[in-house]
Parts: sequence; structure tokens; C-alpha cells
Amino acid sequence: MTKEEIHNILFKLGIKKYSITKNNTVNVYQDVVLINIDKIPVNFNYVGGNFYCRLSKLTNLIGCPKQTTGYIYASNNTLESLDGYEGDYNNLICDNKDKLVRKHKLKKFLNDII
Repeated sequence: MTKEEIHNILFKLGIKKYSITKNNTVNVYQDVVLINIDKIPVNFNYVGGNFYCRLSKLTNLIGCPKQTTGYIYASNNTLESLDGYEGDYNNLICDNKDKLVRKHKLKKFLNDII
């Protein structure tokens, strides 16, 4: 994805306070609100605030910010995995969290030993 495509997506989402890194991930300096999406549209690196991606059709969190100063609200999705999530589990709010966290930790453990 080009920087121009990222700018256009962020403009459509109403995100105004951001920067795009050299590797085309996005740092945002405000809350991010994404509703009724089936995938996270850009790769977020940092969000200075909360990241709302609830009330959607997400099956994973690929593109989710690696770091936030707030929480990741991912409730009311059809999450099958936490793929893409690298943050602190305490900052994640989602349905079936315990099951998804166990599955995510097991997957990371197995990847580390293979």
C-alpha cells in the first residue's frame, strides 16, 4: 500500500492527527474509531488514545496497533484469533478473551519452539 492510499483511507475515516512511518505503518495521536469493518484497513503502529474496532466482522486483529496509551476495544466481533495483536492482554477488551488469549499464547509458544 502506498502512502497516498494510506492518506486517502485515513481521510475517509476522519483521522487527522497521524504520521506514516518509513515502513508504511501509521502512528495516530487521537482515538481511532472503526465500526462495521471486516478487516483493519491499514497497519497501525501506535495510537495515542483508545482503538475502537467493535461492532464489526473482524476474525483477527491484523493491522491492530502494536502500542496504545489506552485500550483496544474489539467486542462484538467474530474473532477467531488474536493474530496481529502484540500488546498487553490487560489492555484488550473483547468477547471470549480468556479462550482467545490461551489460544494466542499457545500459538506463540509453538512458533517459538519450532
